[in-house]
Amino acid sequence: MNKLCEFLKKYNGVIGILVFALMAVFGIVMSTPVANCVYYQNTKDFYKAMMPGNDLVIYLSIFGIVWSVIYGLLRNKIRKVYYVSNFVWHGVYVAFAIGAAIALVVVNINYMNAFNKLPFDAMNQYWESHFDTYRISSSTPIFALGFIEAGLIILSGVCCALVAVKQALMRLSKKNEAAIAKEEGGENE
Repeated sequence: MNKLCEFLKKYNGVIGILVFALMAVFGIVMSTPVANCVYYQNTKDFYKAMMPGNDLVIYLSIFGIVWSVIYGLLRNKIRKVYYVSNFVWHGVYVAFAIGAAIALVVVNINYMNAFNKLPFDAMNQYWESHFDTYRISSSTPIFALGFIEAGLIILSGVCCALVAVKQALMRLSKKNEAAIAKEEGGENE
């Protein structure tokens, strides 16, 4: 357990950067399966309706990347004893990771529900009748990827919480050792 915590302590910032970079990539490509909707009259506004959720995913990922970069600036990975600022960073990261994952799941579910209501056959027939090469498929892995990404974000938050708890326990045990040593030193006088 100590080796795992030491590894996580050293790489939590990198893990956060990678997880939120993947979230940014997901945000960039999540609307790709419906990009052709702008070429079909009845679903022209569908793509625009998805953009607020898409933008939210991008903004959350940018904040997550920036917050993860701050991990190294606070020297979290090399400190033997954490200060309040180090615990604050971990607390904010864990809370943000949970919030970002929930937001991603909500956006993904809303997007999936709207996507499943699209008239795929009518859209493809329309494009074929107009000799266009556009097509849309009712099956896409993008929703599964969204749920996997949310799981990765939660997992990164759990890793961060594990390090914070271990560091807090270490700090408390050092305070207890110091208090015991002080009491013993006072009795010897």
